[in-house]
Amino acid sequence: MKLRIHNKLYDLSNFNHPGGSIIKTHEWTEDSNIDATNVFLALHARSKPALSMLSTLPYTLVSDTRESDTRESDTRESNTRESDTRESNTRSTIESDFEKLNRQLIKDGYYKPSYPHIVQRIGTNAGIWVVAGLFLYNNYMITSITLMAINYVQCGWIQHECGHKSFTGDMKVDNFLQMIYLNIFMGGNYRFWNDQHFAHHANTQNIKYDKDLKTHPLVAFNIKALDKNKHTFFTRHQHLLYWNVINPLVWFVWSFMSYPMFAYKKNHLLEYTTTKATSLAMYCWYFGLSGYNIKQSIVLFHIVSLFGTMILLATFTVSHTTTEAYTENNGWVIPSADHTINIYDHPVTNWWMGYLNFQIEHHLFPTMPQFRQNKVGRDYVKPFFNKHDLVYNEKSFVEANLDVYKNLKTIAKSHSC
Repeated sequence: MKLRIHNKLYDLSNFNHPGGSIIKTHEWTEDSNIDATNVFLALHARSKPALSMLSTLPYTLVSDTRESDTRESDTRESNTRESDTRESNTRSTIESDFEKLNRQLIKDGYYKPSYPHIVQRIGTNAGIWVVAGLFLYNNYMITSITLMAINYVQCGWIQHECGHKSFTGDMKVDNFLQMIYLNIFMGGNYRFWNDQHFAHHANTQNIKYDKDLKTHPLVAFNIKALDKNKHTFFTRHQHLLYWNVINPLVWFVWSFMSYPMFAYKKNHLLEYTTTKATSLAMYCWYFGLSGYNIKQSIVLFHIVSLFGTMILLATFTVSHTTTEAYTENNGWVIPSADHTINIYDHPVTNWWMGYLNFQIEHHLFPTMPQFRQNKVGRDYVKPFFNKHDLVYNEKSFVEANLDVYKNLKTIAKSHSC
């Protein structure tokens, strides 16, 4: 297997990729001429171990231009081959121009963290916990639980950004903060999340490798990912059950099955059980301040976790699930355009979605601090898309959710045939 990065063909014959088989979709062959430079930089630019691993791999130098591109006089090539070559040339041009744009954004400081922004995010998060605790202490249970669930979502956005190493820009600090926010504040498993989420970013809406599409039998977001041999009650009625039944079931599976099983399989069980115990102890103390015993505190935490996860899942759904799925690699930039949806820029929406309403920019620049991506989208990505005839897909939050419902209904009906 070979990867093309910075006009070098790296030989991966004896290399065991830590991220698993998802690397295969970016394999270089003479026919595909796939350049993995942008995907490597997008996912590993801040990773010293990844850069170190790359430097140890054997490679050969290659030119910028495919040999087949110079054979214009070869009239024996079929129309199909000519079409494939033109598509490859278009993709190569887009990828090359994008690499230049990305380097310019790095030079201009768009990847630098903002410490005032970090303090503001963490401070707001802590402040909501305090306010929610005061409401709980004064017996405003519903108000308190609502605030906690909303803050649980905000913890989710912070841990997500830490997972991409774009919060502080320091891998060790971001890893630590992600463990604190996801494992302790949210009772989750950050290693499980990263395993799922990085596969999604490397191959967004790829049926074979995007783990976010492997949701059957509870729900099917794409007709191509649907296994018609496994009819279920849930997929037949998913447009009616997704928000009120299926999401709680996903929360249950993740919380009590996926998280501990992943920790066991990956030999991180001690870390997971320690952080889980710490999480429950913290919430027992937090709810105990208002007079709740240990059993009541654990129940209240799981109520907060349930409703917070339901909001997170419903919010994530608008970004990709209504776009087409695919099986063939088409570079880094084109999939971000074809399989990603933005939600209109608005201060309330930006806060509610943790700046993940700028999904196109997030998928193009996953290690860029997310609060910068609205400006990058407006000033750089939109002109870039216009130049290369790419569709910049953005909608209102309401419109995107209606599309999710329509998509779920369409698949449910086809599934029941």
